Amino acid sequence: MNSLDNKFPIICKHIFLDKITREHLLYLKEKCESREQEIMTCRPIRKRSDEESLELYDKLLKNENNLLLGIYKYDGNNSKEIIGRVSLYDYNARNRSVELGYIIEPKCEGRGYVKTAVEETCRLLFESGSVNKIYAQTASFNMSSINLLLRIGFSIDARLREHHEYHGKLYDDYIFSLLASD
Repeated sequence: MNSLDNKFPIICKHIFLDKITREHLLYLKEKCESREQEIMTCRPIRKRSDEESLELYDKLLKNENNLLLGIYKYDGNNSKEIIGRVSLYDYNARNRSVELGYIIEPKCEGRGYVKTAVEETCRLLFESGSVNKIYAQTASFNMSSINLLLRIGFSIDARLREHHEYHGKLYDDYIFSLLASD
């Protein structure tokens, strides 16, 4: 993913994407804390102190198989108001695939910021030639994420039955993908 370093920032209509800092990751953790983490992941959830979070962010940012991008409001000036992030994890050079994740501040939901950010990120990855498949996993009850992925052109590849615990009940998870040829 290091080959993309010189591509940023990417300026879009109402946002721009840029490599994110550990401080901005910590800021987003605080702003998005009201969200239930159980909605966003089926993995075990561990509460972390700010110091523990910064250590984790440092590892993620240094891992050459990850790329974390900030979603910033674009007002035509040099303002850098962070409102969300796009995360690319576990890049596999052999099969040219990467996992996609995203989060936006609750006050910015429903404004098209994430859709624009994900579309631009996918475009960049496919144009680079280093990625053939981008995939994402989401819970069957997370309709906003499912609808976003479908609107962008992702297809459902798999259903993981009773894979995601939420409030004591097990739900299915879906794995979506978008290919360079789609």
